[in-house]
Amino acid sequence: MRSFLISGFLASGMAILGGVASAQDSTTQQPLGEEYCVYEKLTSTLDYEIIAEAYLFGDDDDADMLATLKKAADACAAEHGMSEDQKSAASEVGIYGATADYLAEELMMVGVSQDAVDGLFGVIEEMSDQDLDVLFEEDWRKNEAMSGRLKAAVIAHGIPGDADSVDLATQVVELSAFAMDAVIGYALAEAGDGAS
Repeated sequence: MRSFLISGFLASGMAILGGVASAQDSTTQQPLGEEYCVYEKLTSTLDYEIIAEAYLFGDDDDADMLATLKKAADACAAEHGMSEDQKSAASEVGIYGATADYLAEELMMVGVSQDAVDGLFGVIEEMSDQDLDVLFEEDWRKNEAMSGRLKAAVIAHGIPGDADSVDLATQVVELSAFAMDAVIGYALAEAGDGAS
């Protein structure tokens, strides 16, 4: 399984989020930071599909999803000595990243190019702070001005203008922003642990 979230972050220069991940570019092939451990474990197998489908259907209590996530998170915690807060943040990175990858694959299955999909991760970089704040609101799609700008941005990055493709693409952007926020949460948890 190719990790679209990470390749997209690398392509857009966003892999150094929050100062946690190692500074890297697409040619260095350095290992990702531990905050991506759960994500990497999920996307190295088909486990990411279990996570993504439960998330997309809003089934937070899905037994298979919970067991799959716990297995990956427990393994990462053991490998990296994560605190509970770090484990939680890494699990969020895993959930959002796995789901973004799942939707990115759906876009590619309907003929959207890999370059266009990778380009979606640069959309976040281009968004204003105000629009990013709106993206974290539950009903952001009702904000016609912001959602209009986001739709225009994904189309400008090569996504076809049909409603289904645009909807999938805006979900990828939303999930990528959530994943970035979780990476920052991991950094804060790590800093908090270091201060105690």
